[in-house]
Amino acid sequence: MLDKVQNLRLQLKNDEALKLADCALKSYPKSVSGLIIRADLLKELGLMKQAAADLDKAYALAPENMNVLQKHCRMLDMTGHLTEALAEYDIILKKSPRDANFWSYRGQAHKRLKRWAEAAHDFEMAIKNQPNLRDLSSWLYEVGNCQFLAGNEQAALKAFEELVKRFPDMSTGYWGKARVFDKMGKSADAEKQRALAKKRDLEMAPHNLF
Repeated sequence: MLDKVQNLRLQLKNDEALKLADCALKSYPKSVSGLIIRADLLKELGLMKQAAADLDKAYALAPENMNVLQKHCRMLDMTGHLTEALAEYDIILKKSPRDANFWSYRGQAHKRLKRWAEAAHDFEMAIKNQPNLRDLSSWLYEVGNCQFLAGNEQAALKAFEELVKRFPDMSTGYWGKARVFDKMGKSADAEKQRALAKKRDLEMAPHNLF
């Protein structure tokens, strides 16, 4: 029956899929797979409270299952239960220390709690474990930004310089360097970086066709 649920999902017939998932879970209320599938459906339908309830049940039944743990953790994060989510991020990263995405997710959670140094460390670990990922530019910026907010100007400058080195056509690194130089009282250097940033922004802007 769960295969039929998944087929309906692939056909974007989520309402029908949800009805079938409900039937399956009436017969097998402790089916972890069924709870996970229904939670995904509920999430797609915007029914976050019900999705969270299914993930709570699945986690209670199978706390060692990595897929269940990851989904439960992400739901805690998305619904604002950051302290609980961070505890589960710790478990996940202990088991899968090379998972760059989960380092990034934990970094975002720390950032929302204004734990700037911890967030910077997490984004650094994301970069270390998958340095060529498409998210590299945003992670480098996050390292610089969080280090800056933590009061670590030199570390922030180093991250923004690396961002400029790897992505010289993007303006974000130059803007970041300008902020750091302003904080250091180096107005001339800051103005130079702002000029470079504005130039990159103009170069990246769509050309006027008229």
